Amino acid sequence: MARPLRRLYPVPGFQRRRHRSWIASMTCATFSMLVIGADLAWQRWGSGPGIERHWLAVIVTSISLPGLWFGFMTLRGRFAWIAYAAVPLGANALLLALPWIEKRG
Repeated sequence: MARPLRRLYPVPGFQRRRHRSWIASMTCATFSMLVIGADLAWQRWGSGPGIERHWLAVIVTSISLPGLWFGFMTLRGRFAWIAYAAVPLGANALLLALPWIEKRG
């Protein structure tokens, strides 16, 4: 579209804001998974037992809890947005439970 005509077609900002909160939620889930994956890799190939379970849970919870909140901020009344927000909500909820599910051997 030509530059002078852009003002005639305003774009509502709420979709963009919801998309940003979805991206923030998935970023938190990715960083949480990075911490857990690094700990598991350190246990497998490193020279030590890795992070203790309660410290791992504290680190992952401090990253995943804001991600879960951002996921709830993504929710909207339409089915497509609910399905769209289910991905970061499920990822962050699983990552909150993962340090307690994981077995240390």
